[in-house]
Amino acid sequence: WLDHADQPITYIGFIWKAVYDSFGRDLFVILCIIMGTGGLLQEKAHGTVGFTLALPVGRRHIIFTRAWVGYLGVVAMAFTPAAIVPFTSHYVGQVYPLRQALGYGLIWACCGAVFYSFTLLLAHLTEGEYTATLVAVPSLMVYGLMMSIPWLEHFPMLNIFSILTGEDLYFFDESKHLLVGPMPWIALLVMLL
Repeated sequence: WLDHADQPITYIGFIWKAVYDSFGRDLFVILCIIMGTGGLLQEKAHGTVGFTLALPVGRRHIIFTRAWVGYLGVVAMAFTPAAIVPFTSHYVGQVYPLRQALGYGLIWACCGAVFYSFTLLLAHLTEGEYTATLVAVPSLMVYGLMMSIPWLEHFPMLNIFSILTGEDLYFFDESKHLLVGPMPWIALLVMLL
């Protein structure tokens, strides 16, 4: 039974598991979805759309401004661990590389664009207050299940959840829990677009 005992985990591995591979990642995805909800149709349902449309700007300007400000919120959330983890690690006598945190911040900002924009699109197509969220969450669950289909497992760069963590991908060293290879620039650019 000693052969199956877990190896002691390093501090970097602990941070990866706690922030970038479990609760932190899940919270980030949920918050990206929440950031994408709301829009003119939801305001119509509440009866407040008249005020918004009476503002001296066009609808297109309102929608694009909302989209950009919301995405800036996603970027801020993506880089929050990069701002906190390396600096607070010193208070527990550990070191977490700032380059790793910034690398994950970049990955999360690009992946977060997909979650946010998907929900934003749903919010502009549906009228109910929670409809966008109620469609986005199961859709992402179905997507996650589809990524476990055996023939799709041969294309790990199609799995946005794997890209978020780096797990099983060429740019991540699973033994050290570090981003080591070149970033998946093409995948990140496609997600950002």
